[in-house]
Amino acid sequence: MSARITIKHLGSSSLSGRTQTFALLRITLGRRPENQVVYDAERDRAVSGHHASVTVIDGCLRLEDIGSQNGTFINGVRISGPTVVSPGDVVRLGVGGPELNVALEGAVPAGAPPLASLAASGPGMTKTGIGNATLEKAITRATVLERKRSRTALTAIITVVVLAFVGSLGGYALHAHAKQADIESRQEKLWDDQLKLTTATGELGKRVEEASRVAQEARATADRELKAAMGKYDQELTAVKGKITDGEGRAARLMVEIQSRDDALSDIRKRQDLSEEERKKLVGETTSHIDQLKTELLAQQDELRKKSEASHEDWVGLVEKYKQSMFVMVVQYKPNEQGQASVGIGTCFCIRADGLLATNSHVAHMVLEDPSKVEAATAVQNETGRMFDIKRAMMHPEYSTPNSPDVALVQIDTKGTSLVPFELASDADLRKLRIGTHLGTMGYPGELMDSYLSSIDAEKGVMKTASATFKDGWLGRILDFDYKVAPFESSFYIQHSASLSGGTSGS
Repeated sequence: MSARITIKHLGSSSLSGRTQTFALLRITLGRRPENQVVYDAERDRAVSGHHASVTVIDGCLRLEDIGSQNGTFINGVRISGPTVVSPGDVVRLGVGGPELNVALEGAVPAGAPPLASLAASGPGMTKTGIGNATLEKAITRATVLERKRSRTALTAIITVVVLAFVGSLGGYALHAHAKQADIESRQEKLWDDQLKLTTATGELGKRVEEASRVAQEARATADRELKAAMGKYDQELTAVKGKITDGEGRAARLMVEIQSRDDALSDIRKRQDLSEEERKKLVGETTSHIDQLKTELLAQQDELRKKSEASHEDWVGLVEKYKQSMFVMVVQYKPNEQGQASVGIGTCFCIRADGLLATNSHVAHMVLEDPSKVEAATAVQNETGRMFDIKRAMMHPEYSTPNSPDVALVQIDTKGTSLVPFELASDADLRKLRIGTHLGTMGYPGELMDSYLSSIDAEKGVMKTASATFKDGWLGRILDFDYKVAPFESSFYIQHSASLSGGTSGS
């Protein structure tokens, strides 16, 4: 089997939940149509027209930023040159942009360009910014080199004086005087050079001190901003005092603080004003703090879970009742110009017995974006694995970006089967939602897509392993589209701690 590059789209993009495979040694990613991986020009604004490339080299995959505006990242670290991508690495295009996995399948064909030749024709790894250690090494090296030159020059002068003494004893006084003057002249020059080097060393030292000062100020600023954000959140909790228990409030605050620390950790890894030693120290401190907060959150959630069980919260009964009301949408696309086909998935749930399903607009967009490119679109029922054709889909008319009504309706052909719909909450029920509410989700994680697709029985019209995943969590914040606390009528977002990923959109 020849080498193939496989792209799994994890989240934060118009391609979330899809997998693409290319029988090519090099592909490019961007918003322009000439790329092999093409992102939506409106929805994926973090991606440049020509953003990055993936190349097969010596049996490995090399990721390279090809002049993007927002940068390319591997596991949260921005790359500045060709970088090898390992299995499981999370690649992100732009700050807050699409996330994906890149994998190499099959054997590399004979004659594929070796790593050495490609490295000679393109830029190597580069490092941006100057750390304290780098500056100190530069100062030391310059000082040693200048002293070495000084010793060499002085040795040459002494050698000339000795030879002149041996070869011309008669003119010793005059010759020695001339050489002494030459020595003094050369020493003057060496002293001048030493003065210049000392001045340069002082300037470098000032730059080191300035970089350290900037780093300390940046860290202090980040700490102040975090304290201000947490202070504001404490005010939000105070506003609903009496409506939530201390345990629920503690869990909610821990969720928000973990998210804030995660954002701070990402910023630390991207900052160019830190030396490697300072960056390593800050990353270690922040990671340790996050781990401590997560441990506290798990303990708090465990305590809340026990209270929920004591109050007879029947998650098992709810899942059993609605397990066949969940569906995974599977959209298969026609092969592109390179002969490569791709598949996208998303989650839907039944809201009417005649087969009306609810999902996200960006999930329905897979069907509606360009119907001419769709080979087949089906909705697979949870547990039974039955495959139903999608008759039509409709996105919310005001949907434009993720910060808008991201909801849609999908109608399937039930073939006479009556479905069990989820009971939708009323306004009165929704008004009862509060920080600390225990919630559950059912959906189809994109990382399990291969297992779903591998079990399709076309003759029987079933997907045997189309089994939804249940996860629980606690509600941490209720916000509007600008991520601000707002009245009930304009609050559409909820932040919660249930672990979701690409493919679970529509849960």
